[in-house]
Amino acid sequence: ACEKVELQKKYTVLFSDNKRPFAPTSIAFAHDGGLYAADASTGKIHRFDSAGNAIVSSSSGASGRLPGLEGIARSMSFALYAVDTEARRLLSFSDNLANAVSVTIDNSLRFANFRPFAITVSKNGIVYVTDMEEGEMVTVTSDGAITTFFKESVSGKRGKFKPVAVVARENILVADAATDKIVVFDRFGNSIRSFGDSLGVTKHGIAIVDSLLFVSSHRLKCLFGFTVDGIPFDTLFFVGDSADSFEPGALASERNKLAVVNNVDK
Repeated sequence: ACEKVELQKKYTVLFSDNKRPFAPTSIAFAHDGGLYAADASTGKIHRFDSAGNAIVSSSSGASGRLPGLEGIARSMSFALYAVDTEARRLLSFSDNLANAVSVTIDNSLRFANFRPFAITVSKNGIVYVTDMEEGEMVTVTSDGAITTFFKESVSGKRGKFKPVAVVARENILVADAATDKIVVFDRFGNSIRSFGDSLGVTKHGIAIVDSLLFVSSHRLKCLFGFTVDGIPFDTLFFVGDSADSFEPGALASERNKLAVVNNVDK
């Protein structure tokens, strides 16, 4: 269960529209403080300014839709990366979503079953992509070449690695839905520690703000707070008058800001 904790930092609603379908699977901050949102209901990425106004949407693909749109992440160069799980491809968009370059995932036998899901970009531009079904994490170059970063070889219900969210700083932190923990990797792909217990992490639901890790739990309807070393720093909390008014979804961070999708009121 969650305790209600009064938040010391104010929060504002950036965008809310119940009059049209809007199902953000993942979000990312734009360089100007606005947000990108990957919308599963339309198969498009929407860009909002810092006041919450929708200013542009993507139109990539023959039908203008990305049917398997999942994770998105912005790089330091302002490029926005997006994952289309169904089409097994990675796309790179310009800041205004006008230009898109499709990077087809390597179709060699080694990665024949790879289905990209969650994505993050490190400060030095390395793109990390997870495959939730295969229990694998790779790095991807701009020409589509894949290098295995980590692959779980243990089989079994609780042993299979299911990376549903990823974020990169000095180390790479991954939410593993199989164990309900956060797994920490060094830059060489070695698992160095794990923390958390029964977190119920939401897909695309981890973010780092000021060296603090926030974890979104759809099951407990809470946000967990940890240091990047795995030490809880605050009581889990929900926003609103009751827990029923808050079901945290995807997270995004930029400097000292945290953005949260509220799945109760998309």
